[in-house]
Amino acid sequence: MKGLVIALEGQDGTGKSTVINAITGYFDEMGLDYINAREPGSTDIGEKIRDILADKANKDMDYHTEALLFAASRSELYDKVIKPNVRKGTSVILDRFLLSSLAYQGIVRGLGVDEVMKINDFFLEGFRPDLTILMDLDAKKSYERLKKLGELDRIESLGEDFQEKVHLAYLKLYEENHMKLIKLDGTKDKESLAHEALDEVKKLMKEW
Repeated sequence: MKGLVIALEGQDGTGKSTVINAITGYFDEMGLDYINAREPGSTDIGEKIRDILADKANKDMDYHTEALLFAASRSELYDKVIKPNVRKGTSVILDRFLLSSLAYQGIVRGLGVDEVMKINDFFLEGFRPDLTILMDLDAKKSYERLKKLGELDRIESLGEDFQEKVHLAYLKLYEENHMKLIKLDGTKDKESLAHEALDEVKKLMKEW
């Protein structure tokens, strides 16, 4: 049986890590093989690209360059991590994937959702996660959480207004239903979020 691919999405500070921990804890309990991966990153080239994207010295980066760098990291992740693991029956739990680029570069940066999709489908060839979980939390609360984590990177430091634009972009994508996507209320406590996320994962596994 092929492995599952589950992606967590939402602007920074929405509680993605809480849900990822709940899912991986459940997989451990069930004795299921899985790996965690993050975007950008999780490959040698991907981590180098992550450093470039996060570096505040690159604050004037062209938006097209930004979109292409995220896509390049994703291409490496898809080729080196996702495909080989799924083939051998290992599930992949992703901290961000394609929906992030559609929200950040497609909508907020103004490059266009279809255009960003085309860039990514050059190598994804229509591949989408089996389940994408969107963490829904207003920017004021998510940015307060984010600031408590320490120094912010190039994109995180763009401020609360930028984060709210990202939040609204995600909601627009959710309404347009670009892929198998469910939304969780990020204002709920950790236990409730974990329970709701696991319910969705269990449903998916029954269908698998």
